[in-house]
Parts: sequence; structure tokens; C-alpha cells
Amino acid sequence: MTNLNIPHGTSLNLQFAHVNRHRRMRARLIGFLEGEGLIITAPLEGNLPASVVENDELVVRYVSGKHIYAFRSGVLKVAVTPYRHVHLSWPTVIDQTVVRNAERVTVTLPAIVRRPDRASDPEQATIHDLSATGAMLRGSADPGPEDGTLELEFEVVFAGQPSGIRTQATIRSRREILQPDGSKAYQYGVRFGPMDEQQALYLRGFVLETLILRRT
Repeated sequence: MTNLNIPHGTSLNLQFAHVNRHRRMRARLIGFLEGEGLIITAPLEGNLPASVVENDELVVRYVSGKHIYAFRSGVLKVAVTPYRHVHLSWPTVIDQTVVRNAERVTVTLPAIVRRPDRASDPEQATIHDLSATGAMLRGSADPGPEDGTLELEFEVVFAGQPSGIRTQATIRSRREILQPDGSKAYQYGVRFGPMDEQQALYLRGFVLETLILRRT
């Protein structure tokens, strides 16, 4: 029998297995009866209720530790009382992918950058590459020398919830680039310093969820 090691309340990413595969939904695990089935919250597509019906086949993915798990499951029943929830069939096979801490995703996230010598004069930059341990940014302001420090602020969304990330970072690489309009910009890679547990969870969760969506 397939062993499903997943705690109640885990955030789930869902998509249809055969049709409308581009649609992305999310739900949370309410509970399961081993070997019989799972119960999840009514799926959301964006912030709106998603339409799933009995006999739909879904691909379910979730993050646990340093792994992404995926399995197929059929919709057994869509219940509306005493609250909306969905019964899914028990998976027969669960795929597992190990994700390294340094695994990166391509993004476009606005960020606020503060240099220690200009703490009262923050600059705008854009994060183009992100991992749980660092990022690549581009901005019009000189970030300072390699091995210098910065303070970064940006926002990520994990399990449908936004979270602000604020962390110290060390510049590991930098270079000047010429933009199409002839202006000069700076591209620089940073390594994040220690951050509190909640921020680290959301950052890692965002990276892993992004990987899930782009591997489908």
C-alpha cells in the first residue's frame, strides 16, 4: 500500500491530469483514511472557487522538507455540507523529487535595496533569479563592492498567502551592464544572511511552489 506521509493542513497544488492542464488550483489537506482516500478543502483557482466534479482526475503536488511529492487522484465526491470539501481517491504511486537549497527559479520581483552608507535612501531593484539562499538582482543604483552588505526587502506568496522578506545580504558578484536605452545598470548576485524561521519557510515554500508549477 502507498504510504502517504503528509500532515493535516498541508498546502496542495492541483491541476487536471488530462484536460485544461494549464489551470492551477490550490487546496489544503483536511485528513485521510489510509488506503481509502483523502479529504481536501474546496479548491481555489486564484481567489475564486474552482470547478471540479466527480470523476475528474487530478495531479496533486505538495512540498515536504526538501522534497516535492506528486501523485494522481480521482475526485470521488464534491460535498457542500456542512462546508465545501472534496473527497479524493487514494494514490497508487507517489513520485518524489529532491530539491537542493541552491535550486533557483526565474522570477520578476520588485525589491527595495538599502546600502549601509545610504540606509535612509533606499533604491529600487528587480530580482530576476531566486533561491532559498540567494538572488540575482538588477537595478540602476550601484550596490557597492563585492563582499559588501545590503539590506533587501521583497514579497513572496506561499500557499496563497503573501509574506514580506527582509534580510541582510552579502554581494558575491557584480557587473555593469548597458541597457537598450543606453543607460547603465548593475547586475549583482547576493547571498542571504540568517533570517527568522517564518521568513525562511515562506521563501523556501515560494521557490518550491514555483518549481512545481514550472515542472508541469
